[in-house]
Amino acid sequence: MANLVVQRDIISREIIKPSTSTPPHPSTYKLSTFDQISPSGYVPILLFYNNQAPNGSCQVMEISRILKNTLSEILNLYYPFAGKIEGNTSIDCNDTGVVFTVFCLKNKLVDILAQPDYNILEMLFPDNLPWNTNQDGNLLEVCASFFNCGGFSIGMCFSHKIADACTMQLFLNDWAAMTRQPGIKLRHPHLLEESAFPPGNKFTSQGPQYLRGRNPVTRRFVFSPLKIANLKARVVSSSTVQNPTRVEIVTSILYRCLLKASKINSGSLSPSTLIVAVNLRPRVVPSLPDNSIGNAVWAFMLLINEETKMKLDMLVAEMREGRRKFFEYLKSMKGSQWFSVVQTTHANLNSTANLCICTSWCRFAFYEADFGWGKPIWVCIPKSPFCNTIVLLDSKDGDGIEAWITLEEQVMSTLESDDELLEYALLNPSVI
Repeated sequence: MANLVVQRDIISREIIKPSTSTPPHPSTYKLSTFDQISPSGYVPILLFYNNQAPNGSCQVMEISRILKNTLSEILNLYYPFAGKIEGNTSIDCNDTGVVFTVFCLKNKLVDILAQPDYNILEMLFPDNLPWNTNQDGNLLEVCASFFNCGGFSIGMCFSHKIADACTMQLFLNDWAAMTRQPGIKLRHPHLLEESAFPPGNKFTSQGPQYLRGRNPVTRRFVFSPLKIANLKARVVSSSTVQNPTRVEIVTSILYRCLLKASKINSGSLSPSTLIVAVNLRPRVVPSLPDNSIGNAVWAFMLLINEETKMKLDMLVAEMREGRRKFFEYLKSMKGSQWFSVVQTTHANLNSTANLCICTSWCRFAFYEADFGWGKPIWVCIPKSPFCNTIVLLDSKDGDGIEAWITLEEQVMSTLESDDELLEYALLNPSVI
């Protein structure tokens, strides 16, 4: 599979507009503090479907037609996604529309999933779109790719200016429900806008400069439920932390092994900061509706500056305590206070060395996105240009975790051969 050649033909590329014009009164969507501070690049997600219907041009055209029609319908509810960014403060909800691209591939779906290739996955999106900024300024682009076996994939790129992972899965599942059950009545999404986290002076994000590195390399490590259970047993036997979560366990072992790899390559342990992203919706006071769209994510940080803190049980304990303190801190925060806190923290991050950021998309319902042809058989992301990043996704069984890690090439080479990590995780196993 290492020599797999993908033959991709573009069938169509068009703009999908809301089926009903957005009325004048919500024509401007004001960006919140977290929207403004988010980088302008696209956050991608890729879902594969094992459609058993006979393949052919009729099937491609019919599925594409259905998806486009229901996308047009769902944009009536999620109308800001069809607009344009104005500066870094608002979205003009002018019904510009969403770009929808259709590809046909001469390969079978099994060819892609038998041994996932990071470069090939990137081809299931419009060229150079994932993680990057689209000069046209569209807030959402969709790409449907059809394989010659009848399977297909849906790749979506959401502007980070209006979407975090929670927003992405809300949009995706509402669109899927509308496709699967025509005429279904859906809840109107709750638009966070600036009222939830009011911005102060205009803030222009320069992007996560602290994540820029040389020769970024992405790898996928998969932790089965059994291996996660073994890790939990190892931690509980030597720690005061009871019943650690999947995310705590996997984040800790990955960070431990990353610290070891960095130490091997640099010759010594340098102070390092782990940034752990948290969905704020259920944590702020008062809590936000679970169907809130926009960015509602911030993070707590762990500083590791000595060898003893690299032990797995110590890392889990530090993470548990850091999360507890962060949740207590959130109770005292009011909307108008967020701007200065976020701006100061962001500036400090860009001037701090040896950072690693971990984002968990676990428990978000990406695997529930059934458009009427079954649930996804695999959900993934393409390779990333941002070094020292970890993105965690559920495996299809809902209990395992797939970790997508991006590091500088030399550090990744060391991590890939770490016996401790490979005892618990498989490196890019087959999806089939």
